Amino acid sequence: DQALSLASQQAGPIHLLIADRLLPKMSGQQLAGSLATTHPDLKALFLLDAAEEASSESQLELSGRACLRLPFTPTMLLTKVREVLDS
Repeated sequence: DQALSLASQQAGPIHLLIADRLLPKMSGQQLAGSLATTHPDLKALFLLDAAEEASSESQLELSGRACLRLPFTPTMLLTKVREVLDS
């Protein structure tokens, strides 16, 4: 809810959403879908818990969604963010 509220107040473009794949009220993919209606150029990077199955990561990647498995280093995050923004 907070992310949707903040996004609705954003006058300019939102270039990147970084969100957990699993959130309390909706999935990260649902959040990205909701935000994409008002921010069509939005790109998303989903964070996967280390315990999530590899199939979750494969499904995200097959659907064209970028993901990064926890734990990760700052360098890994920066590299993935650059990759997503450049895609």
